[in-house]
Amino acid sequence: MGLRVSRTAPEKLILSAITAIALCASAGAPAIEIEFLGQTEIPGDLEVDNTRVGGLSGLTYDPGCDLFYALSDDRGAFGMPRFYALRVTESAGRVDVDVLGATVLRDADGSPFNRGDFDAEAVALAGDGTLYLSTEGVPHRGVAPVVARFALDGSLLGTLLVPEHYLAGGEGGKGVADNLGFEGLALSPDGTVLFAATENALLQDGPAADLGTQSPSRLLVFDLEKGSPSAEYLYVVEPVPDAPRPAGAFHMNGISEILALDRDRLLVLERSFSAGVGNRCRLYLVDLTGATNILGWDSLADFDGAPPVAATKVLVADLEELGVDPDNLEAMAFGPHLSDGRRMLVMMSDNNFQPSVQDNQVLVFAVSGAPAPVVNVPTVSIGELQGAGHFSPFVGRCVAGVEGVVTAILGQKNGQAFWMQGAAGDDDPATSDGVLVTALAGTSKVAVGDLIVVDGRVEERSWDLELPVTRIFASHVEIARHDHPLPDAVVIGDGGRTIPRGEVASRRLQVFDPSRYAADAFETLEGMRVRVEQPVVVGPTSRHGEFVVVGDGGRGSAPWTAAGGLRLTHCNVHPERVVIDDAMVRNPPPLAVGDRLEGPVEGILHSTYGSYKVLNTQPLPAVNPGGGRDQPTALVGDEN
Repeated sequence: MGLRVSRTAPEKLILSAITAIALCASAGAPAIEIEFLGQTEIPGDLEVDNTRVGGLSGLTYDPGCDLFYALSDDRGAFGMPRFYALRVTESAGRVDVDVLGATVLRDADGSPFNRGDFDAEAVALAGDGTLYLSTEGVPHRGVAPVVARFALDGSLLGTLLVPEHYLAGGEGGKGVADNLGFEGLALSPDGTVLFAATENALLQDGPAADLGTQSPSRLLVFDLEKGSPSAEYLYVVEPVPDAPRPAGAFHMNGISEILALDRDRLLVLERSFSAGVGNRCRLYLVDLTGATNILGWDSLADFDGAPPVAATKVLVADLEELGVDPDNLEAMAFGPHLSDGRRMLVMMSDNNFQPSVQDNQVLVFAVSGAPAPVVNVPTVSIGELQGAGHFSPFVGRCVAGVEGVVTAILGQKNGQAFWMQGAAGDDDPATSDGVLVTALAGTSKVAVGDLIVVDGRVEERSWDLELPVTRIFASHVEIARHDHPLPDAVVIGDGGRTIPRGEVASRRLQVFDPSRYAADAFETLEGMRVRVEQPVVVGPTSRHGEFVVVGDGGRGSAPWTAAGGLRLTHCNVHPERVVIDDAMVRNPPPLAVGDRLEGPVEGILHSTYGSYKVLNTQPLPAVNPGGGRDQPTALVGDEN
């Protein structure tokens, strides 16, 4: 599910160009110019995919899909660690945000992270479609800060080596301080360097920022080609700018997010808060050229020789001077090119899951001098997209040029949901040639028989213990021609694709073998046109308009009951059964166990509510009644 929210910027900010300009310290580098365009809020009580939208502490942009991924720092109080897919648009000061869905972060074995241990704070998307995430750690619980790599389906792929001086020491006087760990993360535009920034000083380096007191933070640089740290630099965080009210109340200042302009220059957002005053946010242009590499330095408070040279910083903008009343801004990312050639810059706030006190604030700016987005979108066939398994190898990634014929349409209020299938297929029986597509309003309306080309983001949708369903969330649909012949339906059973009658699936779907497991055999047909010959009813029509059949007149299925149904045993649950669903052709006749249909059933193979189903696309054939009607029982029910 999703929701769109919008708000128009104050009229005076639309009519006047309020800008702040800072020149980079490097000779010949382009100027950075920023202009405030507008803002909105995501409601603090919004729920998407059974999670509360909040704690937005990291943001990155996927130019291939024109989507933002917003990281939640929820440690388990309102849901598992996760990120959201968002679409952010701006026009004439009006900002719109579509919250499209949530992806849960999981350990390498697919299990969720322990409650309270994973404090995700920043995220950066790499060109290969993977995400780098950083955590602050939980020092008082012995949980170290982490920089890790995740697939876009939320699964952990590995971690990067963090130097020991970031890790807690035996007496607690070393490493990151609580809530002051890796708050910023940025990837260089060429994808070779990853920057990670601590919010304030390490415990052994000096104090946290205070009134009149700076804090020596660190910028850690990873060489991604080598997979290890290559440099580290001192960054000086400014003192807390405002005294709290009353004196002695909570106050802080620190790095809340970073963005890389190249391998040497970054934008750094410092965010302060003083009780009784509120937030202040300042954006700095930072140059590492000439700064001392302190990678081997265990402490900045105890060293021999000359003190390290810090990275230079120049104020780009105080958001208050741009007419912005900032909230707890912790997320920042460049977005798409705007119509005038500048790039969108988006900032989001962490509401700490306190909607009555703080907003999920969304600010949009225009920036000149920002690097161009690097677009890396693979062109794939449906078979390549589906892959030989239950999960697409492209989950979470954007793909282009996916060609197929529209085979069936399932209506939708805002846009369309439909199935498409490769016109010729890939001749690989282990991969499906069909796929479900969801297209938002604004894309081309399609009809059955249209040959189309689709661009979009690949998703696997499943709930609880259900099998995943591969879907393209389409951003662009092009109709190449109309009235293309539909691909032939694949027969399920004799003369077609045989479904194993023994085992259903391997544990956690870890082994994919369509010749052994029924679920795997059905997976090879997901989203394709299929046909069931000589259907025998083994489950009567339900109140949902569904009934259950086996094909080929029941040949090969046993044992049978006297009423004409299949007896389920502890060693045979008859996974060859198929549910016929009236999702597209409504009001099936009331069928009983033992009835036989006098012709085949054709439709789209789909999985939902724990069953593989054929969504019949034509009216059902005539029925030859069996003997399963009005069977009396001697069973007597009670209150249980």
